[in-house]
Amino acid sequence: MKDHFAITISRNETFKILFKRKLLAESNRVIELREQYKGKYLKPIFYFPNDIFSEIPFKKEEHTSYCPIKGTASYWSYKDAKNSIWSYEDPLESASLIKEHYGFYENKGFKIIRDKSL
Repeated sequence: MKDHFAITISRNETFKILFKRKLLAESNRVIELREQYKGKYLKPIFYFPNDIFSEIPFKKEEHTSYCPIKGTASYWSYKDAKNSIWSYEDPLESASLIKEHYGFYENKGFKIIRDKSL
């Protein structure tokens, strides 16, 4: 049994991303990634398609990190939230669904909510 793996799920509902309580974007093309590491489930990550942020001035940073099941992550900053957004621009095959999607650190001013108004 693998001690580190992830599954990806294409969500069929609308999610919103807020920054400091203000709506940044919304999408019904969100990918949920559920990861397990050494028998423990990590908090699910919701990845938003990067094309919905074309008008938002994210600043690409030099910082990168590596995950053995997803690949190399690149990072972006938004306003005062440094390295708060990440993407696997060329993910490993096991995580290919999150290509061209951004993840957001909720402890750096972002909040992801499921739109229950629909």
